Amino acid sequence: YANSVSHGSLNGHEVTGVGEAAEFLFGKELQQLDLVETGLMVAIPNYPTRNNAYTYSNALGWADSASGVYRHMFENGFITEDEMQEAFVEV
Repeated sequence: YANSVSHGSLNGHEVTGVGEAAEFLFGKELQQLDLVETGLMVAIPNYPTRNNAYTYSNALGWADSASGVYRHMFENGFITEDEMQEAFVEV
């Protein structure tokens, strides 16, 4: 699923899958993303038109969605509370 879902489009170019989105958004391979970048990537498919990273048409909505991702990561033991708080500040 993660490699078939849309991550938005820009100038007619549809970005599909997390690998292509990581390269397109951050100029990095997926494995090179940090916590904040990962949260932002996960937030896009929830509302790909609202959270369009390529136009930043709703940067606040994108940040809110990413904050929810960090909260879930903390609640499920994937990151510490300090990491979650740091991600909130950075996003």
